[in-house]
Amino acid sequence: MSAASSERFELIQDDLETILEGILSSLTILSKKSQSSKAGSKEEVRHWIMRTRSSLVEARKLIEDMEQEARLAPIQFRGDMLTKVRQYREDTAKLQAQLRGFTEINTSGFGDSLNIRNPRDGPDWPEVTVEDRYRRQVLEGSNILERTSQSIQRSEQVAVETEAVGGEIISDLSVQREQLERTRGRIYDTYDELSRSQRILRRIYFGVIQNKVVLIVIIVIEILIIAGLVYLRFFS
Repeated sequence: MSAASSERFELIQDDLETILEGILSSLTILSKKSQSSKAGSKEEVRHWIMRTRSSLVEARKLIEDMEQEARLAPIQFRGDMLTKVRQYREDTAKLQAQLRGFTEINTSGFGDSLNIRNPRDGPDWPEVTVEDRYRRQVLEGSNILERTSQSIQRSEQVAVETEAVGGEIISDLSVQREQLERTRGRIYDTYDELSRSQRILRRIYFGVIQNKVVLIVIIVIEILIIAGLVYLRFFS
């Protein structure tokens, strides 16, 4: 559970960094477009404002996901992960402030064409038209497809690495199995040697018992002979 949360946190972090880099690029382009006096600059500025705004919404959603994963992480890693979440939230707020500055400047410069408001975006944002809404949906779809493609590539890379690790583990297990089989063979050989040694010791033990019995019989016979000689000499 904890390892999975850490892995998801890193994947979301990669997606967030990609979006933040895209926002920085969009703000750079927006800065150049807002200073241009060409006829098509108004539409281009509006396009980049909507695109950057959409990316900021996605960035805030990813930050919320990161915070949820960070709170599920082990306690020894949770502090660092929550610090990263706060830093990303501050960076996103700064980017949003920059976009708000461009929006205010270009709204006052272009007149009433951008001076309509969207209730969902709060009082600081202009309302989007149907064309802008379709454009925003297309951009969101493109961003989602791009992030999905990147996630699939990372998943494939993780799968390849996991497969390689699994192959190494299987190879190690095969080596260990061969070692265990050789050890078992040596144990069987040792058991056979011990069995033969036990049989030899048993034969030696029986031989010692037989020798003792024979020795006792010889001693008894000698005693009887001595007793007979004494009897014949002194009592006959």
